[in-house]
Formats: sequence, structure tokens, C-alpha cells
Amino acid sequence: YTSTNGTTWTKNDLATTWVELLSNIGAGMVWDGSNFIFMSDKFIMTSANGVAWTETNPKTNSLALVWGRESVGGVTVFIGDEGSSNNTVTVSVNGGSTWAYSTPSDTGVNFYSGICHNGSAFFIISGYGDSLTPRVCSSSDGTSFVELSTLLTFTNTFVGDPVSLNRIAWNGTYFCATCPNGAYAISTDGATWDEYEEVGFAFAQIIGTATGFLATATDGRTAVITTASANGT
Repeated sequence: YTSTNGTTWTKNDLATTWVELLSNIGAGMVWDGSNFIFMSDKFIMTSANGVAWTETNPKTNSLALVWGRESVGGVTVFIGDEGSSNNTVTVSVNGGSTWAYSTPSDTGVNFYSGICHNGSAFFIISGYGDSLTPRVCSSSDGTSFVELSTLLTFTNTFVGDPVSLNRIAWNGTYFCATCPNGAYAISTDGATWDEYEEVGFAFAQIIGTATGFLATATDGRTAVITTASANGT
């Protein structure tokens, strides 16, 4: 669907059916300044207008599940669950026409679920893997990610398992990373983090704003939208 005002939407049929595109819940789309880029576990497609789409690299270099995406300065990075060749990060520098795997330097991670850009580098956060604690990695070019930090208390006590979803956002001064068990962490550099917990909250999405952060979550009964101060605490 496309819309010029966010209110009235026009359905656009595709040659490739959405049933095939969205074979599971892990899929995503991003705008890189020139093209919309869509990725699922089976297809990668690009479009300049959201109406006419071109399939590129079908079933190649895509992720098993797409959980996050970011495009800055012509570099587009998709992150998610490992797909072919055990990749968790894939990057394109030509509008989604071709892709390459990017391998972070951390170990024991097979799932990245959060990504943001702070104006100088991409930052990604892992969901879980052989290690029980999430990792934070950064890259200036979207290709070579280096581990910066390990978040120690991000264990999902909500279900008794390692964290399955993390999100990370930047508001111009601070990073805020969240997970479904109510744990969250604040950092100015992505390497040193102060960790907190909001009891009863299961965080879903978070974005940085001019005055702080805006997040969606559930308290176990209802969905909520919560705002945070500039430093995230």
C-alpha cells in the first residue's frame, strides 16, 4: 500500500505474491534515500516509488528472520536471525541490488535484533545465542562490526530464557537498549552501560526523540506508550 498523507492508502498488486514474501513474521522495509528496500527470508525487492518493484538477489544473502534495518549515507544494513552461511548481518552499498554478509567480531551470537546509527557509526545489539548475554557491536561502514560491550543483566526472567528480542535507539546524546523483561540500559558511547529495570514492562519498540525516548511496551494486560527523560532513566 502507498499513501501521500498517511490517511488514504492505495493497494498495489505485485507479481510476486505477499504470501511468498511474508512467509514468516521476520521481514522488513527501509528507505535508503533513493529506493525502498524490502527483505524477507525468501526475497529481496527494491522500488523507487513503492508501486513498481524489482526482485534482486532472490533467496540469496537474506536473513532467516529480519528484525532490524537501518540505511545511512547509501549504506543499508539488515540484521536478524541467521540464514544461509550462518549470517546475522547483511549489507548493501548499491541500493539493494547486491548484498554481502557482515560478520561481527563477537562470538556465540546468532541473532541480532536492534540497530541504530548515531551519526558516525552503526550500532547493533544481539538477541541471544550460545552466550546468555547480549552483545553490542559497532561499525563505521556497516561491514566490519567490532564488539564494544556485553550487557550482563539482560536475561529474560519474563519467560526464564535468554533475551529473545532487544532494541536500541539513539537520541543525539544517549543510547537506550531495551528488552522484553523490562530491563533497559543507557550509554553515551555504546561501550559503557548503566543497566536498569522497569518491573512489569515488556518493551517492544523504542525510538530516540529530541527530548528523550519514546517506547511501546505491555504491562501484561494492556499496551502502553511511555516517554523517558533525555538521559533515558
